Amino acid sequence: MVIKQYEKNIFKSRLKNGEKLHGLWFSSCSPIIADVIRDSGYDWVLIDMEHSINTTESVSNILRCFRDSDTAPIVRPPVNDPVEVKRLLDAGVRNFLFPLTESVEMAEQAVASTRYKAKGGLRGVSLGQSANHFGRIADYFDKANDDITVILQVESTQAVSLVPQLASVEGVDGIFVGPADLSDDMGKTGKTFEGDVQEVINDFVQLCKASSIPAGSLIFNEEVAEQYYSKGFSFISCASDISLLRNAADAQVKKFSNE
Repeated sequence: MVIKQYEKNIFKSRLKNGEKLHGLWFSSCSPIIADVIRDSGYDWVLIDMEHSINTTESVSNILRCFRDSDTAPIVRPPVNDPVEVKRLLDAGVRNFLFPLTESVEMAEQAVASTRYKAKGGLRGVSLGQSANHFGRIADYFDKANDDITVILQVESTQAVSLVPQLASVEGVDGIFVGPADLSDDMGKTGKTFEGDVQEVINDFVQLCKASSIPAGSLIFNEEVAEQYYSKGFSFISCASDISLLRNAADAQVKKFSNE
């Protein structure tokens, strides 16, 4: 049996160092599309399980496409649930975006879900899973606890106001604001570019900066994304695999249309 060395989670280190990290939202559930974009140069991709039909099995298949790639996969589970997270960890997920974080207790549960019980966590031990190359990484259990990335997603004005407390939870590596659900919480569903929605997002990034925690977001506008970076955001996606395909298809049809 070939014994492998544990490979450090480079994305976690880059996030901590405050690097500008540009990503792509990934919702198609397709390993083929994952193969296409793995060498495009994105710093990260967000494999979504909350608003897609992804399963643990499909996520596992997509993760394999990013092995030996400079693009780091992040997974958003459908819910902040220790059982769901445990299965994803076993599948090899090392970077998590936890949706709908509304309290310090939810933040603490998110972190605990990714840590073994010996370190005060909730994660169960399985000796032979994809995460530890089926028992071939001898030092996996010694290093995995401190190498999992935990990013919290806030989606309401109340949650944004809690950024300082959420950032102080040990084990939290970043906080992400979801503009779509934030706009819904403010009674302006889908109007993410409205002035008062953007004001709350500005408040969010200022709170993150004051708390020395990396700030992230998803915004489907390249110019606004550049503005976000200049305001202090660290990691942003301004497109998805679906939007890139849709826009390219629509543009070509329009070009050759007789209308």
